[in-house]
Amino acid sequence: MELQFRVLADTYRFVKLNSALPADLSISSQAFTVNVAGDYSIMLPAAETEHIQLGQNCEISEISWVCLSLLGEFAFSTIGVAAEVTRIFAEASVSVLVVSGFTTDHFFIAADDLNNAVKAITLAGHEISNSIGS
Repeated sequence: MELQFRVLADTYRFVKLNSALPADLSISSQAFTVNVAGDYSIMLPAAETEHIQLGQNCEISEISWVCLSLLGEFAFSTIGVAAEVTRIFAEASVSVLVVSGFTTDHFFIAADDLNNAVKAITLAGHEISNSIGS
């Protein structure tokens, strides 16, 4: 199966909250959230993390991330797509954070590893569109 990805234009920062998402936190249309008891995290475009007050309620990762989103929709019954992609990244020593949506998967790569990730994916026979808007 040949996969096609697009690189989202924004860079992201991972924010760890010490409690559930505050009601007054404005969430971008480009946010990826995890809100499960004990794990309250949000991946936001880097520009949107500049106004967040650090302290006892949250911390922001120092790493900037880039998102590679799979193009096309995949049924819930499709097996092995994320496993194939993470295998490729693991073999290239590229760390990845995976967020699965309702119809597709999103792979966050440290911005410093983007060139290695793109090379690994293309060598594996998959296609990545150059950075395009989200």
